[in-house]
Amino acid sequence: MNIIFEAIHWLSPIVHAIGLGIALWAYRKCQKKGYIVVAAYFALAVFSLVIMPPINHAISAQRKPDVSEETEKKLRAALHETTDRILAEAGQPAMAAQQNINFPLGPILLVIGLWLVAKKEKRHRTKPRMRLREPRRARPPQRIKADVRLKENDEKACSSSDSIDSRYFHRLAIGLYKTSPKGRT
Repeated sequence: MNIIFEAIHWLSPIVHAIGLGIALWAYRKCQKKGYIVVAAYFALAVFSLVIMPPINHAISAQRKPDVSEETEKKLRAALHETTDRILAEAGQPAMAAQQNINFPLGPILLVIGLWLVAKKEKRHRTKPRMRLREPRRARPPQRIKADVRLKENDEKACSSSDSIDSRYFHRLAIGLYKTSPKGRT
């Protein structure tokens, strides 16, 4: 029976530690600052349930008692005798020891709710995905689809002695070619 009480005593710190882990996981998953606040709550609860009792015990052990140890023993013995005598006169048996059991239902529900909410959150990407693209090439000028014929005087302007580049620029100037960033037109 004592093992069950000890297990229930450790259930609360375990539930709070699991809640701390889930809150940190949820923060890493979606980078929302609210999860840090929830993680701080669970961290303080774990601290107060696991670390503070030994600290408080050590502090109380260092303090000087108000009454001496011998006087404290006499007071306990007198209280025990008086309680037994009064119960015997009233005809009641000695009282059984009472022990309160604190079951952490609220923190368990909080941890389950936190897990359900965090599970449905979308992942936060710390770095955007980089697409590998081909470098853009300069596209060659595209010929206009309309049927345009050179006039005789345009042909004369571009004599055969001119270079290919000068012919291209001449035709571009009169509108036979055009450049298009999106490809063929």
